[in-house]
Amino acid sequence: VLNFSLLRFVFNMKDFTRSKSNLAISYPLKLDMGEFLPADDFGVHPEVWYDLKGVLMHKGTSAHHGHYVAQVHDARWVSIP
Repeated sequence: VLNFSLLRFVFNMKDFTRSKSNLAISYPLKLDMGEFLPADDFGVHPEVWYDLKGVLMHKGTSAHHGHYVAQVHDARWVSIP
């Protein structure tokens, strides 16, 4: 299991406020993390594949309120409120 946590909130040091980033993020359905592992004696990295199985998203226009919705893949993508 591999988990990534992307904090999509921006802190403004000028006025000490926090806001939500609305920039789009794209990610692959399959990810090879082998390049981040040590190479063998021939300089070849192992293949270590992960399949995307779930995404947790914040719904709301503000960094101060909203709720989270999950999408889970189990034969098909399902939204869980």
